[in-house]
Amino acid sequence: MTNFFESTYEKVQEIKRTFQAAASEAEKELARKAYHDALAKIEHMGSNETRRIWNAYSDARECGNAYLDLHEVIWDKDVEPLISCMRANGIERFTFSSHCTDTTETAWLFQQNGCTLEGLIEINTPFRDCITGDFEKKHGLLFRV
Repeated sequence: MTNFFESTYEKVQEIKRTFQAAASEAEKELARKAYHDALAKIEHMGSNETRRIWNAYSDARECGNAYLDLHEVIWDKDVEPLISCMRANGIERFTFSSHCTDTTETAWLFQQNGCTLEGLIEINTPFRDCITGDFEKKHGLLFRV
C-alpha cells in the first residue's frame, strides 16, 4: 500500500519548489492553489486523527526523520483511531517520543492495537543547536504498525 502521507508530503515539497522558482505572481498564485488543493485532500478525509498524523508526519520529515514521530500526549481513547489511520494510509512504522508520565501505558496500548515495539531509536527534534545548526536529538520508541 502506498503511504498517502509520504506521497502528499512529496507533492507539497514539489509545489514549494515550484513556488520558489516562479517568475511571476501568476505562477506563484498557481502554486499556492496547488498547495491548498493538496492539503484540502487531508481536510476532506475529515478526522482529527488524519490531521494529527499529517502534522506529525510532515514535522518528522522536515526534521530529517525516517518515521512519523508522535511526541505529544496521546490519550487512551486516541490510540486506536491513530493506529487505524496509519494502517489505512500505508504507514508501516512510527516513533513515540513523548516524555509524559504515562508513556509506558501508551506504549502498551499501541501493542494492544497490533503494533510491535522494535526498540529504541534516536531522532531529530525540531530544535537546532545554536552553534552547529544541527538538529538536537532525543530518543523514542520505534513501533511497527
